[in-house]
Amino acid sequence: MGGGVNAQVGIGTTTPNASAVLDLTSTTQGLLPPRMTQAQRSAISSPTTGLMVYQTDGTSGLYFHTGSAWVYIINASGSTLPVANGGTGSTTGSITGTSALTFAAGGTNQDVTITPTGTGNTVLNGDAVVGTASPNASAVLEAASTTKGFLPPRMTQDQRNAIVSPAAGLMVWCTNCGTAGELQVYNGTTWTNLASTFTCGTSTVTFTYNGASVTYGTVTGANSKCWLDRNLGATQVATGSTDHLAYGDLFQWGRGADGHQRINWTNATTGTAVNSTTPTLSTTDTPGNALFITINGGNNDWRSPQNVNLWQGVSGTNNPCPSGYRLPTETEWLAERNNGGTAFWGTGSAQNNATGAFASPLKLPLSGYLNLSNGALNYVGAYGFYWSSTVSGANSVSLIFDISSSSMNTSFRKDGCAVRCLKD
Repeated sequence: MGGGVNAQVGIGTTTPNASAVLDLTSTTQGLLPPRMTQAQRSAISSPTTGLMVYQTDGTSGLYFHTGSAWVYIINASGSTLPVANGGTGSTTGSITGTSALTFAAGGTNQDVTITPTGTGNTVLNGDAVVGTASPNASAVLEAASTTKGFLPPRMTQDQRNAIVSPAAGLMVWCTNCGTAGELQVYNGTTWTNLASTFTCGTSTVTFTYNGASVTYGTVTGANSKCWLDRNLGATQVATGSTDHLAYGDLFQWGRGADGHQRINWTNATTGTAVNSTTPTLSTTDTPGNALFITINGGNNDWRSPQNVNLWQGVSGTNNPCPSGYRLPTETEWLAERNNGGTAFWGTGSAQNNATGAFASPLKLPLSGYLNLSNGALNYVGAYGFYWSSTVSGANSVSLIFDISSSSMNTSFRKDGCAVRCLKD
């Protein structure tokens, strides 16, 4: 049984959530996907990416299709939407108010398209069943089939991020997340993976940055965390400590990717900021311009009053990283540098410097920083300055290294430092 619904549909609710194309509301019943044997599942013709079924035999449980293979997700350890069993031809109808849409009795596997009249939401109160005359008593929606599966809404990561006020429990298939897409659910705070084809080190991440679509690789760090393979704004993975194409952009702590951070690099020691500067402090979390904010009196922050609740976690305000990624904490930078406490970047104290930083899986280059006094580039090719999300009084913590040493230090938030993103 196939089905398509245009506009929003609520089952068990007269006010479907605005972020959902289908809102199933019940406190006593769950969602029941099509159930079938492994042989029946394997016999589905040309299963599309994101298709889901419940397998009843063998390794029973919930499965979804990646576009190339079935992937195992989890082990098994009032008025109704009538059954659409029409003949071989199409059967049409309309929904007005809460009246039911009826179909003729007859054959099986007829595709059904429900086109609501008007521009409002379609509301179906009670149990909704498709493909069965005897719905399971525990299901608010039952789609019974041994030849077809349940297909959640499919969309890109940017389209998913554009959903307004997503409801906790909202589920989508993200087509360009991971290697071949991911089944994701919103937990009330962020999107998480129910099942993923993502493998750190081989999977890539595609996202919008500086108004363009970019694709970065991933790499497993010395402390087994998954990182992007380059700094935000870099055009390639570093080939050496002074590879200017790997320097990336330099952010003021807590600001989003609003353009203030952008650098046009010329060579290993020279570059030019894309945008100019301003001494006017911002009174909000979003300055509303692409200017680098320089020092003004004794304030070493670009924002007045200061806000220490920026860049914390994947849902942190102004987080410049792609969805599911964030800035590392001070503790995570320390663990990466110390390789779990055994040795600096895995080779001893002699590598507690720029050599170790580049020899590490992250291949960190010496990108320097933007000076808070005038927005000028300093120490390019000589020092690496990398922000963490950790706050320290009126300042924030950064990883700093040069040819002789590395350490964690507090830095003025108005300085511009490199950003390397970590998978949450």
